Amino acid sequence: MQRAVTLSLPLRACAAFGASGLFIKAALSISLVTSRQISQECDCGKLASMILNPSEIKYEKIVTNMTRFKKNLGSVVKKSIEKMKRFRKKQNGGSSNSGKKATDGNEEPSVTEKWTFACEEKKVPVVACVNSKSGGLKGEEVLASFYKYLNPLQVVSVIHEGLGALNKFKDFPKWRIVVAGGDGTIASVLNYVYDTLKPKYYPEVSLIPLGTGNDLSQVLGWGKTISDTDVYDYLLNLEGRSMMTLLDRWKVTLTYQRQEKVWQGLKREAKVKTVVESSYMYNYLGLGIDAKITKDFHTLREQYPSLFSSRLLNKFIYSQAGTRELIMGACRNMHQKIKLFCNDKEIALPYIEGLTVINITSQAGGTDYWGNHLPEIRGFSHQSISDQVIEAVGVSGTLHIGQCMIGLDGGLRLCQGNSIRIQVDPKQNVPIQIDGEPLMKQDGIATIDIKFDQQVKMTKQVMSNATAMEKKCYDVISWAREKNHITEEQARIIENELAKKFNT
Repeated sequence: MQRAVTLSLPLRACAAFGASGLFIKAALSISLVTSRQISQECDCGKLASMILNPSEIKYEKIVTNMTRFKKNLGSVVKKSIEKMKRFRKKQNGGSSNSGKKATDGNEEPSVTEKWTFACEEKKVPVVACVNSKSGGLKGEEVLASFYKYLNPLQVVSVIHEGLGALNKFKDFPKWRIVVAGGDGTIASVLNYVYDTLKPKYYPEVSLIPLGTGNDLSQVLGWGKTISDTDVYDYLLNLEGRSMMTLLDRWKVTLTYQRQEKVWQGLKREAKVKTVVESSYMYNYLGLGIDAKITKDFHTLREQYPSLFSSRLLNKFIYSQAGTRELIMGACRNMHQKIKLFCNDKEIALPYIEGLTVINITSQAGGTDYWGNHLPEIRGFSHQSISDQVIEAVGVSGTLHIGQCMIGLDGGLRLCQGNSIRIQVDPKQNVPIQIDGEPLMKQDGIATIDIKFDQQVKMTKQVMSNATAMEKKCYDVISWAREKNHITEEQARIIENELAKKFNT
């Protein structure tokens, strides 16, 4: 059944269409389907368990200090009238109390937003955080695809909205996050959730690889890159072929020693000032040649963003930066500029031009520097992303990096332990990068301390029967948590033990 609806717009509405004096008749053919042909409410199809219906959302604006605001507003009006009377009296030759200064004391009301969600217990909504600048045009396409399948409240544009849009889910009983971007975007989201948001329920974080390296995505089974920007199949896999896993988070403390000239009486004298900064690492921390290549790549991307329109072109530019470093050799004799300590014991360093502290089994777009595919060497074990143990490897130059990337060689295993300290000569400008992001202020660094902080909840894709069994174990833990058979702390302890067993 179809009906043709014709709207006649009055003269006041013509300005919106650019008209100047006549009525506009807009004829709109609207297909109206009778209520017998459609259901009263959409069931959201196969993605119903991860989509918020508008009927389940309640939004309130809470205004405080309104009474005081109105009272102060009335006093402002009275004082303005009195001030005008004094001004007129002065114009007529009378005296006025010009020495008195009126203060309105006006305070604007504060407005806070409150979101309330009334969902079924089985519903676990997905919140997508998308970096639209990642992956060239793919970032924009992925963002549009999420808007297509999810409630707009569940889609966060990292560039346009910022991560503050996640605040509405702070008190949600259970939810999960999908991050579409590179390793830097993933680290930003995790830091915001665990350090700023601190929600009632810490969500599991899944990944869509849109960056250049995408190392963490490869480790968790989500691949090097995406082949299709339509996220429907991804959301289906997230529901049926994924499971929770834990990822170690490491606190990196940087201690700077910089000389500053201060006045001592009539003379300026040099004084050493100590500055301490901290950040967090999820993937790896690099010093030397790899960090120098990363910094050159980052600087070029900031200066000429139009060149970095695809992942393939990004890799080509990255390789050119490596070739340039091979010729320049700015990081030679790195072993003479630093000292390495593992579990408070100094490690003797061979000749290296780069040092990397690694938490995951992939770096530089899929390179396994630790050599987990090789038999275990005495004194070292294979890596795990959730064993609260971290590793350090070295490379002897750009050619050595190339050999590691094509599988002809591995990195130089240096140490494996629960904490690592690196002492750097403050007079040396040693390049440093954390999770693929270069540290721009590199001068004056004296020590780098890396210690275990906590574990964050991630999601990895199920690819075999073994991981399917692992998924069932985590599902049982989730069921026990939801039914209050075990506490949150007990569930975390069991999950930690399972992660250690399944990753050995």
